[in-house]
Amino acid sequence: MYLVIDRAVRLPVTIDIVREDVVAAGAAPEPLTGFHLTSSFLSQLSADDGGAFFDGGSHHLALEVSGSEVFAMETGLTLLVPTDPGISGSIDCADAFGVEGWVFDEAGRHETQTRISFDRQVSVPVTAFHPRPDVQEARGLPGDKVGFSVSFDSLSQDDRARLEPLVQGGDLAIALSVAGKPVQFQRAGFAGYSTLQVSEAASGIIEGWLAVENMPDRELFVDILTNGHLLGSIAMTRVDLARAQAEGRAWGCAFSLRLACSPTGQARDTLRFRLHGTIGQKEPELTLALPPRRDPAPGLMLAGARLPLPGRVTIVIPVHNAARQFEACLESIFRHTTHPARLVIVDDASTDPAIGEILARYQSHPLVEIVRHAENRGYTAAINSGIAVHQRGDIVLLNSDTRVTPRWLENMVLASRSGPRIGTVTALSDNAGVFSVKPGGGGLPAGIDEAALARAVTRSGGFVYPETPTGNGFCLYLARECLDETGPFDAGSFPRGYGEENDFCMRAIAHGWRHIIDDRTLVFHDHAASFGDEKQPLLDRARTILDQRYPDYAARVAAFVKGQEMHLVRARLGAALEALGRRPDKAPLVRVMYVISVSEGGTALTNQDLMAQMQGRIETLLAECDGRLMTLSRIAGDERDVLETYHLSTPVDPASHRSAEYDRVMAGWLAIYGVELIHVRHIAFHSLGLTDIAKSLSVPVIFSFHDFYAVCPTVKLLDETLTYCGGTCTTTAGECAVDLWTGHPLPPLKDRWVHDWRRNFARVLRSCDRFVTTSQTARDVIARNFPALPAEHLRVIRHGRDIADMAPPRKTPPDTDRSLRVLVPGHLSPAKGSHLISEIKALDREGRIEFHLMGNAAAVPEMDGIVHHGPYDRAGFADQVRAIDPDIGAVLSIWPETYSHTLTELWAAGLPVLAIDIGAVGERLSETGAGWPVPAEAEALASVLFDQLMAIASEPGCWNGMADRVAAAQAGLMARPVADMAADYRALYEDVLQGVFTR
Repeated sequence: MYLVIDRAVRLPVTIDIVREDVVAAGAAPEPLTGFHLTSSFLSQLSADDGGAFFDGGSHHLALEVSGSEVFAMETGLTLLVPTDPGISGSIDCADAFGVEGWVFDEAGRHETQTRISFDRQVSVPVTAFHPRPDVQEARGLPGDKVGFSVSFDSLSQDDRARLEPLVQGGDLAIALSVAGKPVQFQRAGFAGYSTLQVSEAASGIIEGWLAVENMPDRELFVDILTNGHLLGSIAMTRVDLARAQAEGRAWGCAFSLRLACSPTGQARDTLRFRLHGTIGQKEPELTLALPPRRDPAPGLMLAGARLPLPGRVTIVIPVHNAARQFEACLESIFRHTTHPARLVIVDDASTDPAIGEILARYQSHPLVEIVRHAENRGYTAAINSGIAVHQRGDIVLLNSDTRVTPRWLENMVLASRSGPRIGTVTALSDNAGVFSVKPGGGGLPAGIDEAALARAVTRSGGFVYPETPTGNGFCLYLARECLDETGPFDAGSFPRGYGEENDFCMRAIAHGWRHIIDDRTLVFHDHAASFGDEKQPLLDRARTILDQRYPDYAARVAAFVKGQEMHLVRARLGAALEALGRRPDKAPLVRVMYVISVSEGGTALTNQDLMAQMQGRIETLLAECDGRLMTLSRIAGDERDVLETYHLSTPVDPASHRSAEYDRVMAGWLAIYGVELIHVRHIAFHSLGLTDIAKSLSVPVIFSFHDFYAVCPTVKLLDETLTYCGGTCTTTAGECAVDLWTGHPLPPLKDRWVHDWRRNFARVLRSCDRFVTTSQTARDVIARNFPALPAEHLRVIRHGRDIADMAPPRKTPPDTDRSLRVLVPGHLSPAKGSHLISEIKALDREGRIEFHLMGNAAAVPEMDGIVHHGPYDRAGFADQVRAIDPDIGAVLSIWPETYSHTLTELWAAGLPVLAIDIGAVGERLSETGAGWPVPAEAEALASVLFDQLMAIASEPGCWNGMADRVAAAQAGLMARPVADMAADYRALYEDVLQGVFTR
């Protein structure tokens, strides 16, 4: 026989009572028919079951005999006493914040085996005990810790997730137990404890209202969360009891906040609002559009106003033993320090011989200075020694157990110039207390290298630059002016470290200096590798001194910890790093910005080839400008993602070729997107201030010469008579025509403004790090016109092409029974010999020559013997050539092209080429012999070309060995694929991106 409670718990029942009344009524044949249950049967119940049933609520009771229910009823059960006389306790309060009470077990188990359960579904241990003098005195209980509290805020995520719907569902059955023995049960409901309302009052400004059902006995905060990340906590200080009482509540408070930028960097964000520390309360959401980041432009312009930026920053590293961490620190500095810097190492009498071995490797380096202490003087004296080595320039204090990352110093310099009176800048870290990306440190995605993690932080940082009362010496940037005003670090009070930077920063605040955190720089930190077990005593002693000297120190620190800015930083970076953890294959790479002015022609096509080949090795951005519209795009394979567009209010003017507005926007883009290298492919229509901006931000620049735009705005160095000048103006009286900037009024060019133009470009080139052109002849022209360019920095990297369809060369002379078919591809302008084609045809009275023009040939008039085929694309070039069936190709440029893609395409089509012997075309033809060069300086050039064409058409000797030479030229093309070109550029990039200590 069983007593079944709520069809869930079955308790065995023994018949042990005489019920004569039942026998007398004829309901049973014998008197032993009764049973009873007392509190002793509770030993058969779990604490959770007891909490569910003995709560005063209505429950289903049934008597079961041989598996059949013989009796059932609804009743309420209430338990007021514990099941074990040695255990006593009480639940004093259960509300939306948690459960409080007291408990005592004579066996001493209450401090380790007390639990609170909710509706038998969630059971949590009680671990926080405290004295309850009122209970202990009234009940005579020994010991000093019988009071307990279970805060819902301290529950695990799993427990909270399971408890939340129970609270929202209505009253809860709450059970207190010790060692599995029920102590007390209570029902409580608190889903409607609070009312929370939020709305957007203006862009980024949020207003809210909190009301609760009783007068709070604690300070209340409203948490703001996004994607599970805490964005901040707002203290409820604007109490409005009248409004609360009008709403039927005991207490209410209005609040507001302003978000400077998106907490995720996305276009729209959904924020969730929660009464801090509670559970089961309604949590309203608000979706709003916020700026993706703080605008860095004011700080960038301030940096520009303070140019030149600090020259060589002095990096000071004190070291005492911990050789492994020290060596890793130095390796990271040499790899990743690309801003001008010098290094001062202070060996504070290390006893580890490995330190001496490491220092010996660096002691002769011109940018490294080593200071040796004969005896150990302590950390603070060591950094003062290092600072004293150089009396000018800013300082970075760097612990010997840190590892820096790409562009760490550039970022910190920029942060130091982001506002007035910034005295110190501290980097973020994986392990630096409140300066950690994750609260408490650690928690960064596994399996991703440190450089990629740091790039993710740089690109996700919002230029928030949280203000802090104190920096942290693990990586602390010191402005020289602040150091000079504040004085050295206090080695007397803080000899071993810990507290010295706090003291310095508080003194600096008294002088009007501010301290910020650079939310775009991540420096890794092993933490206290040099101090070991001494750390905690050092911390305790330092805090005592700081509190005595600066009564406001603790309050300042508390305000910083509770402040919104650091939470905003962690929310942004947390979202980015979590996404990276899910897709480690998307780890950030070196980011290169390609600058180009035109979207058509050989330069644009080669740039596309280069960017495509770089995929998976670098990240490619493309900056374009037509003089008025600036566009920044991310290039990934064949896809283009437009990141930014900007319409200049005043177009770039060719006379000055500069725009302060352009410079401001471009400086922002470089900083925002963490650009590490700029490759200028063509700078027309861009502001020439680009290279100065890059230099001010320590972004290296490679400048390519794909024509002679930098030498003269004619671009091709042809005067008004189409005579090639080489950069030295001809003596004819006419005015040269400016290319690209057509329609713009310009000063007189020849022998006048051209010199200003060239001087302007010479200044531009001084801000560049390397220079590239694509042929030796082009290099000679550039070097002659810009003699100040370092010869070792002006390199030739020939274009590469992937030729999928290489046609076999013609092995026999053309058929003399038909006209000689001459294929001329490309954009045929006068500089490309458009006039020569019509002049040659005028000489061809017998119609022996037939020109086939592919591309834009509007400059060539329609006439017999000239066939216009219209524009073509690279992919369809070979098929179109086969359909035309030409005998030869022709490149008739009268200016020294820097490469000539049309020459490449003609050879790939199996055609020998008639060309004017000038520039890269003549150079390549001379190397291969795969065609017929005509001297560029020949008088009556059209006549000479005509005579050569007639010889080609009629003299078989002109074709001797030509097929083999074309085949050799094709082999040369095949040996220079785009991958090889890209490899040469990657080697150049790696050279430029070397750290300042390894150049």
